[in-house]
Amino acid sequence: LWDEVKRFDNPHTYYVDLSQKLWQIKYDLLREKTF
Repeated sequence: LWDEVKRFDNPHTYYVDLSQKLWQIKYDLLREKTF
């Protein structure tokens, strides 16, 4: 990770892109828990 992301004072936002498969797993788990 970049130092800008790890710092506690004024950190930069770190975006993580999920693959379609991982996104689907996450979505399914969230739906399962909310309904």
